Amino acid sequence: MCDAHFSPDGDEIVAASADNNVWVWNLEAGVIARLSGHLSGVTGVGWNGSGRRIASSSADRSVVLWDPRESAAVATLTGHASVVRSVRFSSDGRRVITASDDQTARIWLVGERPGVFTQRGNQDVGTRSRASADGRRVVISHTNEPIVVCDAIDGTVRGTIGTGVLVLLGVEPADTAEDIAWLSGKIARLRILNDDQGLMNRSLGEVQGDALVVSQFTLFASTRKGNRPSYSEAARPEQAIPVYEAFVRQLGADLGKPVATGEFGADMKVALVNDGPVTIFIDTRRRE
Repeated sequence: MCDAHFSPDGDEIVAASADNNVWVWNLEAGVIARLSGHLSGVTGVGWNGSGRRIASSSADRSVVLWDPRESAAVATLTGHASVVRSVRFSSDGRRVITASDDQTARIWLVGERPGVFTQRGNQDVGTRSRASADGRRVVISHTNEPIVVCDAIDGTVRGTIGTGVLVLLGVEPADTAEDIAWLSGKIARLRILNDDQGLMNRSLGEVQGDALVVSQFTLFASTRKGNRPSYSEAARPEQAIPVYEAFVRQLGADLGKPVATGEFGADMKVALVNDGPVTIFIDTRRRE
């Protein structure tokens, strides 16, 4: 056995086994379930808060969500490039975090769309971009490290990607659907990733890179008067949230894959390393 945990009510135990199985015991009745489906040894297990779901990680590079009462798999999350060493549910049961030998940690939504925070792991070259929804500020920088977004209060990982772009999205009241579509398409098609000759000649879409979008109202800071920045140009949350969500959907459609996100309005810590640096500004109003 590689890993074992009590159920939330303390009446059952789940264990990860090198025989490719997940075992569930009741402390009084003994073995009540053998969950089979992994192709290699199981490395980690965990319960969600209700005790109605189990997650397991494996050397086969996958994560499986199980219904222990039905002894059945309900979802398989794939994308890690190497052995997945550990798996845990968030306290609300809506997310699963995994850690792998591919040098990445991932956070997955496990509600209606399992695996929404998927990325292809750390590559030699990655790219970050900061963008406002109207495109006035897009900052693109090269990096050799993954991007990780954590909750500043409890340290929970909210999103992480390897090769791809980080979009810090600021929204103002005048933003339109046309602005969103133009900026999303520009980010997906912009030739900012290196080709085999080391030249910036490949787009995010061409390399099937990932995107992480984090809300950033301070992109609209005005320092014209005094020493305290004014953010009056930024949209209020009731205006900004629909635009933010629409941009995430549009970018996902343009890339043909789900887009990772932070948590709107929360205090986030973003870990990234600029390589270069390379900085590019894009203006949707001027379309350049």
